Amino acid sequence: MENNFINTWKDIVKHPNDFFRNMPVSGGYRDPLIFAVVNYVIAAILTTAGNLINLRTLAESEVMPGFMVSMSYGMALFNLVTAPIFNIISLFIGAGILFICFKIMSGSGTYEGTVRIVAYTSIVSVILGIIGIIIILIIPSPPMEQFMQATPDMAEIMEYMQYAIYGIVLMLIVFAYNVFLLGLGGKYVHGLSLIRSLIGVLLPVIALGLLFAVMIIISATQSSI
Repeated sequence: MENNFINTWKDIVKHPNDFFRNMPVSGGYRDPLIFAVVNYVIAAILTTAGNLINLRTLAESEVMPGFMVSMSYGMALFNLVTAPIFNIISLFIGAGILFICFKIMSGSGTYEGTVRIVAYTSIVSVILGIIGIIIILIIPSPPMEQFMQATPDMAEIMEYMQYAIYGIVLMLIVFAYNVFLLGLGGKYVHGLSLIRSLIGVLLPVIALGLLFAVMIIISATQSSI
């Protein structure tokens, strides 16, 4: 079991094209879901560890009242249990949306095949968790008191913001990697070209962007009346 998990990880990272080309598109949900659950549990542990580190900083700075820190500790531990469950539910919902998008692009695959794509790209959740821990441990965060002072040390805060931007860039790179993996999966499972598959993956983002733009235009129009 452990060897299968590690070998699958290696295959996806090292040879994603070969992995998705050879990935079975049927045979039940058991194996891909077990793989996804393990990834989501690892990601939840990493995220919880990062939250606890941040909460310790808040507790030491005494910026946040003690009872709020205690409540936040409880929420962080609660998230450790519930996050994998919500991620699995999101996996099936996300696969349904992705399945529809691939069909819009004239894909020929099945819903089960799409679930398998999303399940195996769950490695990205672990990568995000690792990056989150690295950002927390490496980025020189100024004391919370700096943000609360009337005249904070702007040089120190700007240095922090610079590193924070690096973190955001890393997150965007991981997002692009996730889109790439989903696109490869769609290419082979749904018989699409890579370009059409990537467009299918990005359709929800494009749709949300257009909706947001329309809402801004409507709001600006009503404000000018």
